[in-house]
Amino acid sequence: MKILQSIRSVNPEGGGVIEAVKQFSRVLESRGHHVTVASLDSPDDPWVKSFPHPVAALGPARAGYGVSPKFVPWLRERAREFDAVIVNGLWQFSSYGAWRALRGTGRHYFVFPHGMLDPWFKRTYPLKHAKKWLYWPWAEYRVLRDAQAVLFTCEQEKELARDSFWLYRCNERVVTLGIARPDGDANAQREMFLKQFPHLRDKRVLLFLGRIHEKKGCDLLLRAFAEVASVDHQLTLVLAGPEQDASACRELMERLGITDRVVWTGMLNGNLKWGALRSAEVFVLPSHQENFGIAIVEALACGVAVLISHGVNIWREIVRAGAGFADSDDVEGTTRILKQWLTLDASEQAAMRRRARECFAASFEIGRATDNLLSVLRNGNGSAPHATNGINSKRRNIGSVPAKARAKLDPQTRQERRARAIETDEEEEPAFRVDLTRSKTHWPMKLLAARVAWACLVKPFFMLLPRPCSKLRIAILRLMGAKIGKECHLEPRLKILLPWNIELGDHVAIGREVEFLNFAPVRIGPMTVVSQYTYLCTGTHDYTHPHFPLTFAPISIGSECWIAARSFIAPGVSIGPGAVVGAASVVTKNLPAWMVCAGNPCRPIKPREIKKVNL
Repeated sequence: MKILQSIRSVNPEGGGVIEAVKQFSRVLESRGHHVTVASLDSPDDPWVKSFPHPVAALGPARAGYGVSPKFVPWLRERAREFDAVIVNGLWQFSSYGAWRALRGTGRHYFVFPHGMLDPWFKRTYPLKHAKKWLYWPWAEYRVLRDAQAVLFTCEQEKELARDSFWLYRCNERVVTLGIARPDGDANAQREMFLKQFPHLRDKRVLLFLGRIHEKKGCDLLLRAFAEVASVDHQLTLVLAGPEQDASACRELMERLGITDRVVWTGMLNGNLKWGALRSAEVFVLPSHQENFGIAIVEALACGVAVLISHGVNIWREIVRAGAGFADSDDVEGTTRILKQWLTLDASEQAAMRRRARECFAASFEIGRATDNLLSVLRNGNGSAPHATNGINSKRRNIGSVPAKARAKLDPQTRQERRARAIETDEEEEPAFRVDLTRSKTHWPMKLLAARVAWACLVKPFFMLLPRPCSKLRIAILRLMGAKIGKECHLEPRLKILLPWNIELGDHVAIGREVEFLNFAPVRIGPMTVVSQYTYLCTGTHDYTHPHFPLTFAPISIGSECWIAARSFIAPGVSIGPGAVVGAASVVTKNLPAWMVCAGNPCRPIKPREIKKVNL
């Protein structure tokens, strides 16, 4: 196959994205495929000249977005030369330009988001997220929607991506990443690193390898290291990576009094990088958000145990394999994983290093990842595009079957059916008993206009309001037609389809990220609490009807109720006053008053008794 990889830059300081491109390209070429990389770099950039694969440098790009007038014409002219195009990353002209160049050409493209749809960015940089909303419907949304497949590196990345933008539709596939086994002489690489940094010889090196950036949790690591540094004066923290956000870390290091225990190496490449990994006692990365973590996998390949946060999407695989420890992405969690490592004896640490190599071989070796990628590329080029798997997809696309799908029946079967229909003077038997091509809901124009106004003009601002802004959230919903009583409290990030179908009594509390799929009204009585992540669903489908039509029925929740976290309330349900619904319950039938109910399906368990207290 001839494969084109599109990326903003091949500069190695770009981190894991360019490293993933290099790893895949190397293995693909070793298997006889031809790989070209199209970037927005200037042809004179030194990293272009030293890149190990053919590069079409179509820059220099302008501004931070990387607009290059050469990119779209070049790709449009050469699109037919490639069997597949892989777009690496989002939020740069290399992705939107690829969409512009390839639409209408019949050439399929695939997108690796590389973690750039993680909702961590939305929570951490709300103003940037608001700016992204301005061009999401016109740029990145279309890039994902029209891709033959959007390739996620693990299930967690796929699930998280669905929470960044409610307008979301794409054909999701999971294709793991990996790296090749490190080559070269391990002892020689270790010695090269120690010659470059001789003061690290005979030290117990805790290695951080990555960009010095707030996302990576460098401040957490410094604070946690200050807590454990007194355990052994030989403990030394090595920070290796491009210093994008180093000034704050250096100031923090001085305040903590650990300047003489921290070594800054700058960015390491090639044998120096491998030497650093082979010299390390353990690898530490308490990142707030890490899609895959190429450096983590490189550590595993060298037999180095890893201490990571739950913000790293592959932490479960590593902990399950016994190749490291993981904890929360805060100072306490980072301190705990350092202490866990330091309390192991020598034999336990050696066993964890052995399991690190085994974990790499079983889950992260590049050969397996390349097999997965090639399977998607080959199947994708021969299949009908745009099977829609995103949870926020437009309803008419969920599970839909195109009309031309009937033609996929083999010719002999079609002929037999036609002949049987003619002989018996009956209509030809349909190819499917359920015909989703006729599953349509007709909405009044006035309602459609109101939905567009809410979804495009009001909801993006509503979703960004922080926790203290409950009164402002209430005012906005009232403005959109909701009926809300006095002294209610609404937590942030409520997902509301139609605000005018909400009726809340006095003193109602709604937890964060409660979802109202309220095609029909949702009525909640006074003094009721609906806890976080509850799903109030008034819409369903008539699965007995051949056209699978949308149906809906209102939900009524009485006064003084408590709907505990992550519960699901089905269409048409009525919950009596004073009832309690246990966490994660599935309520499909009416519930009686003043009963504690739980389960799937939810059933009454015992009466709810209110204690008498002295006030």
